[in-house]
Amino acid sequence: MLSPLTSALGSPILGCATCMGTAFDGATIAANWAIITMGGILFPILGGVIMMMYTLRKREAAALARVDEFASQNRPTDSLNG
Repeated sequence: MLSPLTSALGSPILGCATCMGTAFDGATIAANWAIITMGGILFPILGGVIMMMYTLRKREAAALARVDEFASQNRPTDSLNG
């Protein structure tokens, strides 16, 4: 016995207007604009998040390098310890 999901997967009813519609139908044009708008909004936001992570990683590496440099310059010598 086939499940309802398995039998519905082959149905063209599940396709959106962009994939299954006619070229100049109103629903197809609206779906195309919705996809373009969603991409135009999401790509810059996701790009900003990725750039923020990259910038924070670079700043952390630079801060750790400064800490290591400061620690190596202020390390006591053996002649003073003993």
